[in-house]
Amino acid sequence: MAALVLSAVAGGARGEVLSEDALEGTSREAGVVLRSYGFALGGAVLRPPVALQDTSPLGLGVNDLRFYFAETREDLKLVIHAPVTATLSSDAVPGNSIGAGVPPPRWLPLRAHLADRATFQAVAEVDWVYLAWLLGPLTLTVGRQPITLGRAAVWRPEDLLAAFSLTEVDTEYKRGVDAVRLDWAVGERRLLHVYASPGELAVDHDAEVSRTGSAALVQFVAGGERGELGALVGWVRGDLVVGVDGTVDGGSFDVHGEATVTRLSDDSLAAPGFSSGDVRGKAVVGMTFHPTSTLTLGPELLYNGFGATKIEDRPELIAAPRVLLGEQVTLGVLYGAASGEWNPSSRWTLGGLALVNTTDQSALLSARIRANLASNAEAELGGYLAIGRAPNSVTKEPVTEYGLYPDFVYLKLKAVL
Repeated sequence: MAALVLSAVAGGARGEVLSEDALEGTSREAGVVLRSYGFALGGAVLRPPVALQDTSPLGLGVNDLRFYFAETREDLKLVIHAPVTATLSSDAVPGNSIGAGVPPPRWLPLRAHLADRATFQAVAEVDWVYLAWLLGPLTLTVGRQPITLGRAAVWRPEDLLAAFSLTEVDTEYKRGVDAVRLDWAVGERRLLHVYASPGELAVDHDAEVSRTGSAALVQFVAGGERGELGALVGWVRGDLVVGVDGTVDGGSFDVHGEATVTRLSDDSLAAPGFSSGDVRGKAVVGMTFHPTSTLTLGPELLYNGFGATKIEDRPELIAAPRVLLGEQVTLGVLYGAASGEWNPSSRWTLGGLALVNTTDQSALLSARIRANLASNAEAELGGYLAIGRAPNSVTKEPVTEYGLYPDFVYLKLKAVL
């Protein structure tokens, strides 16, 4: 179960400028980003009788070397990110999602296993490779690229192409989606976005395309002096999806919200408890407060129409395709979240997050402290504490959602060479 609930994504890269021509508006950047993550996991879900063998505590190390290149001209840009990631664990870990994130459905075969053993894996891949053309008011981007939808802070119902896990340790860098993207500035502060993403659900892609791994979306965004409104419609892995979102700026605070309505079809991914033709909704509303220039607070509420009031009524949710893919990150129906971040100086950042499943009274708490060691290096220490009843020791069936999570601490180091 640990492999389903814990993941880490490499941090954003900065590059060294190798050459630049200010008159022509061109530049060339290249860089190497080193990341090292250490995890220590423990808890009842890693010990018998819930687990087949006692793996608590579980040690995990992830080392990532990411090569970065960007060529920018007046109307053209090429970007490439190619990481090599090695994962070493003290015991066999099911799956490869711990420390590497869950990749979205893809089409291009740009991944190679250098080593694949029970306690050691090494993978080389091209995570971003795309060309962007500026054609007047149009920007066309083709290739494996980062795509983020939605406005909420913790849960994003609209972010369906490639979503973060709730336990992402580093969200500065997002995994790429194989897509064709068109951005059209149709007027002042009015944008039309079109996304077409072919893909398949397999981990190692071989240039095949399936309806259950592909998506196409159209989004319109209009902005004003105090906020923005957006709407989207599309086909996502067999689902017909309609969404709305918006944000209002109140000065020292802002209010944001987004909602989606999904109609399942015969081609949809399995959704335990629902069938083709069913319509389900998701909605988030939240606020961001800035009491001082160094403190940010953010409450948020979520309704998840795909969840279960009692997980034991639908235990198959845990291994449902939408959960394994990262599209669905919650198993319950009603949630509350509270987040906070304090920046006492340019060197230090302290943050925390509390997630509560109100239907089964379980919670997930996290805290972190980050230090900027130098202009090109940082360190972060943090941890997650799960509160909730563990699975039944006899039947092994789940009782609470966050009782399925292990407790863990982590240390992250990042440097740009």
